[in-house]
Amino acid sequence: MNIKDKVINLLLVVFSIYLPLSIFSAFSYYISTKSTKDSNNFTKQKFLDKDKNMKLEAVSNGYLPFFTPNITKKNILNNQGYPIGSLPMKKTYLCNEGYGLIKYKSDRFGLRNSDKKWKKINNKSNIFLIGDSFTHGACVPEQFTIPSFIERQTGINTINLGSSGN
Repeated sequence: MNIKDKVINLLLVVFSIYLPLSIFSAFSYYISTKSTKDSNNFTKQKFLDKDKNMKLEAVSNGYLPFFTPNITKKNILNNQGYPIGSLPMKKTYLCNEGYGLIKYKSDRFGLRNSDKKWKKINNKSNIFLIGDSFTHGACVPEQFTIPSFIERQTGINTINLGSSGN
């Protein structure tokens, strides 16, 4: 077999096997992407509508959204200080990641603590946790926050100084 025949045979193999596979692969990718995209858009819109209704209900019950410290600094304090939390002593809602809309009342510093914890601060041992949204417990119920877990395990007054956005 000469070189010309080898090249022709190689081209026949490539076009008869790899070209149909490539076309089939591209077609199936297009079909699956389109159906997944449509399905995701529907699911996402359904989730957003549910969230919207929960947030509207929370606002009608006197809850305010959680304001990250940088938003509070820029829009409320006019860059004249840096807050450690959101708005103090306010009914606050966070977000919903499958547990329902997370709601709580902020303490005197706008953090996610019962204000009673600050009254106990001089009477017993304390653990102070500093951090971001993980410490804050963004989007999870109170019993699943890191400070709540530590307090249950140790019995020590645990103060949550974490705030989403820090």
